[in-house]
Amino acid sequence: MKCIITREAYLKMKYYIESCDDEISGFCKVKKIIDKDNEEIFKIYATEIMEQQVTGVSAIIDEETIAKFLFEKTKKNQSTAPYRVWWHSHCTMNSFWSVTDDTTIDESTEFPYLISIVSNHKHEMKARIDIFEPIRITQKLDIIIEDFDDLTLKRKCKKEVKK
Repeated sequence: MKCIITREAYLKMKYYIESCDDEISGFCKVKKIIDKDNEEIFKIYATEIMEQQVTGVSAIIDEETIAKFLFEKTKKNQSTAPYRVWWHSHCTMNSFWSVTDDTTIDESTEFPYLISIVSNHKHEMKARIDIFEPIRITQKLDIIIEDFDDLTLKRKCKKEVKK
């Protein structure tokens, strides 16, 4: 399986990570596409962050903040169903699945599936999908990035991280 990260979604994730000296996390939307070879492709778009407590080894978004985020989307008649991507950074450490990451994913079974991405300041990325129904399956995802730099978006992301 593979995932395509749109240019804007990738750049926002990249710039959020570069703009934060600590770990940082957020969510993206995803849609499943079936290609001409009948293969499932997950297209990731619309990267977002919200208020969180960050340190060199953690990025915690509390349940109240997540509930408020989902409520605001619902209030604007926006579907929350596409938010099935959780991304986070490991700052200057390698990109790997930590015990904390595994626990976070294991506790996210309210979704039929969850795509998780871990990256770092060197822009190393790993992605995986955890399917929870009908049986639990974890599989590595190959990442394809539509990549260009966007300096206006970079400045905007830096401002959001500071906020």
